Amino acid sequence: MANSAAVGAFLGVNFLIIMAVHYSAAKCPEDYRYRVEMCVMEAQVAPQAGGGLPLVTDRNKLEELCVRGILQKTIDCLRDIYDRCSNNAVVKQELDMLFSIDEWKQGQTLLCEDLNLFKNHFDCVSKFGPRISSCILIRTQLFKKAVTDAGIAHFRTLHDITCNFAQNIVNCLERPLARSCPLEVVDTMVSALHRFLPPACAPVPAVFEVEHDQQEERRGQAAHDEQYEPMIYETVIVEGGDGRN
Repeated sequence: MANSAAVGAFLGVNFLIIMAVHYSAAKCPEDYRYRVEMCVMEAQVAPQAGGGLPLVTDRNKLEELCVRGILQKTIDCLRDIYDRCSNNAVVKQELDMLFSIDEWKQGQTLLCEDLNLFKNHFDCVSKFGPRISSCILIRTQLFKKAVTDAGIAHFRTLHDITCNFAQNIVNCLERPLARSCPLEVVDTMVSALHRFLPPACAPVPAVFEVEHDQQEERRGQAAHDEQYEPMIYETVIVEGGDGRN
């Protein structure tokens, strides 16, 4: 009888421990923002994290993202946080503004469905690596300064600063590539990067059909931009923004 009681007590304690561990693993973590940031940083493709540069400087980056599963790991990481926090209406609303699992999956499809598209034109996109790297560095420094200057600001102000920065990073990649690389490569990459943006930022543009006249028009506009493009913080019109530099 004593042994039965001991076994029952042992099983009861283990059940409580298992339930406690399960609850701890399932509940929304207090540092969910930091965890989202860590998920996003690993893939190095999210513009709001200054990502995208490895796509044009590292020949093996897409293989790492697509074949070795780093991008899928990032998506799973974000999904885990979202699932654990979905019962908290306030946190869920915030997460819905930070990322969209569906959009990330669409971005994954764009980058991974035809690896040869990027491999065959890597020499074209990689020659702009130094310029793109310099552009991203400048934009990142200005972003940090803008955040510091804003201090404890209204959410809308910080939202606009972050979204402006993210779009500037996309521009850093798109503008030089549009001058000499195939339109299909540029638009696929840019559209994928937009899928990794926070849903609270600018809407995702469509991927255009590859047509000669569109390509010439794009390159002509890019050449015009190069002539007059100032290396300063650009303000992108974001819904709700005040339009100031």
